[in-house]
Amino acid sequence: MKLNENPFFILGVSIRDSKQVIDEKADDRCFDEPEREEIFEKAKGILLNPQQRLQAELGWFPDVQLQEEQRLLAAAMRQQAVFMASVNKLAAMNQKLIGLLGKPRLANEIVFLDTAYREMDKEQLLTWVNRSRSVSGFPAVQGVEAIEAAWHEVRNNIREQLQEAVDNMAASQYTQTALEVAQAVLRKKGKYGGIIQDFMDGYRLSVEQQLEDLKKHTMQLLDQVLANPSRSNVQAACEAMDKGGRLARPLAVMSVAEGKNDFCYIGPVYNKLFDDVCMNLFKQKDEYGVVIILFEKLLSITGDIPDAVKNLNETLQVVRETKAEYDAASAKAQQAANKPARPANPRSRMSHSEDSSRDVPASSSSGDSGCGGCLLLLLLPAIGGAIAGPIGAAAGFILAIKLADN
Repeated sequence: MKLNENPFFILGVSIRDSKQVIDEKADDRCFDEPEREEIFEKAKGILLNPQQRLQAELGWFPDVQLQEEQRLLAAAMRQQAVFMASVNKLAAMNQKLIGLLGKPRLANEIVFLDTAYREMDKEQLLTWVNRSRSVSGFPAVQGVEAIEAAWHEVRNNIREQLQEAVDNMAASQYTQTALEVAQAVLRKKGKYGGIIQDFMDGYRLSVEQQLEDLKKHTMQLLDQVLANPSRSNVQAACEAMDKGGRLARPLAVMSVAEGKNDFCYIGPVYNKLFDDVCMNLFKQKDEYGVVIILFEKLLSITGDIPDAVKNLNETLQVVRETKAEYDAASAKAQQAANKPARPANPRSRMSHSEDSSRDVPASSSSGDSGCGGCLLLLLLPAIGGAIAGPIGAAAGFILAIKLADN
């Protein structure tokens, strides 16, 4: 049950109140609001039944001082969370649920709730509940088994309240919250529980179809770049990659935290970019600038995958250095021939074409530029393994072999 559906909240009674106080309070509420009489009577029935009462107690503030409980209740009435270091973990967890609605991001709250739920000591819960019952006059709960059975419903309660908060978020806020939760899991080295699992599963379901559509659209745009690497085509591809990357990034980071390599959108786009676009633009069209732009965009959407960031930065450096070498060689050739130079071909030294051998001077295949190309070939397989696992690694090796063979 949600906090505002808890019988203690509905009747405005304390967990310490006796059966007589609860009965009198319910009568007063029925008199003041006769249109809600059925709701008040149902709440009273739950609190007066020792078995049904347990679920309400676990969703409330057992074993806290009366003044603290009153303050927490007042905050709940205003839909505001308050921080009280003196209360027990269960009360702290339940009061955290009060202020979820309206918050732009909930990552800290979700991580807190997940940790509190996962680490809660059931024997301690039993003690807190029974201490309150000893004051109110209700019979003690016999054994921790009843606590464990009711504790699963607490998870459902938290999930419902988180979902309600998510439903009131803007889409961009939801994505950012999911990313922050995944980053927290990564920092904790994959330690998380059912609350975070429920939240991230919900996020995956909410973006699954959109990511699939974006993946297909991005592949089409990258094909257009390959056919015509114009500024407008490159910009459209980058915009699609950016949009898909933002949605997929929380899932990719969570995958890293879990020790998996399931990057949904990012992995397939990476393979397409390396296997088709970059290989052919390097070999056929001399589009260094386009390749650098696409690499940089790929880097921006893999910002929380450490190995990928490292290897992509290394690759970008090699591409830029190799571009500078061939630009210098092209400029030198232009001066020697005293005529406009065609764009330098980064793989001209591998080409068997007579035109290529005429247009690129011998200096362009010097030992320095050759080393830059070799380093690039060595880096590509490593990047594949870091970003997309075995599939990406295979793609990187294939690219290296194809470039070397030519």
